[in-house]
Amino acid sequence: MNGALGRFALVFAAVAVAPAVMAQQPGPMDPTIDAFRARPAIGPSDQGRIAEWVRTEVGRYIDFAAFRKRFRDQHQDAKNSAQFTTQFITQTSNVAATEFGKTNLNAEIAYVFAQVLVDMDRAETVPGLLAGVAFSDVRVRFLCVKGLIAQRSSIESDDAQRDQIIQKLQAVALAEDSEIVLKRIYAAIAFPRHVDKVFDVYMAMMDKRLAFRRKLPVNHCDGTEVPALEYFRIASVSSSLTPVQKSQLAARVAVLLRMDAQRYQSDELASAFLERDHLERELDAAEDVLKKLGASGGDIRGTLSNGGYGARAVVLREAYRWVGHPTDQSKGTLNQAPWNVPIGAP
Repeated sequence: MNGALGRFALVFAAVAVAPAVMAQQPGPMDPTIDAFRARPAIGPSDQGRIAEWVRTEVGRYIDFAAFRKRFRDQHQDAKNSAQFTTQFITQTSNVAATEFGKTNLNAEIAYVFAQVLVDMDRAETVPGLLAGVAFSDVRVRFLCVKGLIAQRSSIESDDAQRDQIIQKLQAVALAEDSEIVLKRIYAAIAFPRHVDKVFDVYMAMMDKRLAFRRKLPVNHCDGTEVPALEYFRIASVSSSLTPVQKSQLAARVAVLLRMDAQRYQSDELASAFLERDHLERELDAAEDVLKKLGASGGDIRGTLSNGGYGARAVVLREAYRWVGHPTDQSKGTLNQAPWNVPIGAP
C-alpha cells in the first residue's frame, strides 16, 4: 500500500500542475447562456441550456488547465445573477454525476471534473461528488471525498442526503484499498450530532484496517485512523455512546494502541519523521479516547510529551498497562470488566 501511495502522489502532482497545452477557445454554447446569465430567474429551459453547455465542454476537452479555467470563468463571471450561478453549479454537478457513471469515461476528464466541483465549493455539488466517490480512478475518489468534507455542515443538516452519503461511503470504504481515500472517508462522515448513524461504519472501517495491519510484514503506520480517533475524542461524541458501543470502540482502539506502541520501538523510525508523527498522533488520540470512554490505564500521552521517541520503551510499557502484556500475560486495565479486551489486544 505504501508503494501505491507513492505512485498516487506522483501521478496526482503531475496532473495537478500540468500546464495548458492549448488555450480553450470560446464554445458554441457560450452565446446561448450569455443571453440569460443576468436573469433573476432561471427556468427549466434555461437550466437545460446550461446543462447542454456543460456536456458540450466535456466533448471539447483539451487539457486539465484549460477545462478547469473554462468552468471557473463561467462560474465567476461578474454578470452572473445569483440564480444563474446556483443553476450553473447545479447543472455542472448533475452532468458530472452522469459522466462519472459511464464506464468508458476518460480518467483525465473525470479527474478535472472532480476538481471543478471542488473549486466550486457549494452544497449543490454534492450529487456529482457522491457519484464520483466510486469512480475507478483513485484521484477522482480522493477529490470527491475531499469535496464532501468541505460540505459536511450542510450535509449533516439534511437527513435524507446525510443518510444516503453515509451508506454510499460505507460501501466505498469497505472496497477501498487507498489509505489516502480511507482517511478522508473517516473525516467525511464525522457528524458530531449523528453518532448513531455513523458508529457502525467507523467500526467496520476500523476492523478492515486492523485486519490489514495485522497482515503486514512490517507493522507500518500511515496515520489513516487519526480522523476516526479525533472524532471519538470529541466529548459530545464519546459521551453519547451506549455502554455496549463504548466497549466495542475500546476493543478496536486497544488493538490500534498496542500496534502503534510496538511499532514505535523500531530503530527505523530514527529518520522516519513522518511515520513517527503518525504514530505519536495516533497514540495520543487513542489514549485520550480511552480516557473519555471512562477507562484508566497507562500514561502514554505524558510520556510522549516529556520524552517523545527517546522514551519509546516507556511508551510500550505504558501501553501494556492498558492492554496487558502479550508475553508474560500480566493484565492491563482493559483486560477487566467492562472492557474485557483479550490480554495483549491481539
